[in-house]
Amino acid sequence: MQAERVLALLLVQLAAHRRNQYAAAAADRDRFAAAAEAIVAENNTPAIVGVLSAAGILLISIVMTRRVLPRAVAWLGVLTGALGVLREALRHVAPLLYGGYGVLLWAWFIAVGIALIRLGRRTPQSTAG
Repeated sequence: MQAERVLALLLVQLAAHRRNQYAAAAADRDRFAAAAEAIVAENNTPAIVGVLSAAGILLISIVMTRRVLPRAVAWLGVLTGALGVLREALRHVAPLLYGGYGVLLWAWFIAVGIALIRLGRRTPQSTAG
């Protein structure tokens, strides 16, 4: 939702600038139109980084199901990663998926962090030397 607000603000600023330059030449009008189209296109293009990061969470979580960390944390990650891949791939078709993905993402990061802290506390530390 934040991206849509930024996009709207950019387009409003672009329109205001264009209004101030109302007597501009045709080349300037084309330049402003191209800038507006670029802003819209950038917002409508799914970022490969979003898909890859969600896929990374999915793959890490599938490995986690082998009982290194708690199974609940692993399955939370599988759900988060799968929903994230769907959300990024279908970001303009189903924008409501973002709310669920965003909450699950935070929950997964916190759960993994707590699980790793607990794992570090119960793992014996070796003394070199």
